[in-house]
Amino acid sequence: MNLNDMAFSPRQKAVLDLVISGFEYKEIAAQIGISARTVESHMEQMRLKANARTTAQLVAMACLWGPVQ
Repeated sequence: MNLNDMAFSPRQKAVLDLVISGFEYKEIAAQIGISARTVESHMEQMRLKANARTTAQLVAMACLWGPVQ
């Protein structure tokens, strides 16, 4: 299984890509025109789908499994 099998939405994939690039939630929110709380919600949903306990674990999974398409 990999992150592409998790059925992330296109917005969730964009948020994860920006998190991996080192942006903070506020910066991501400003970049893509959503609230920081919405960014946090997207991350929480992705952690649940991937069964990751933390954002760091989700990012590590993404780095190990390759790019999310």
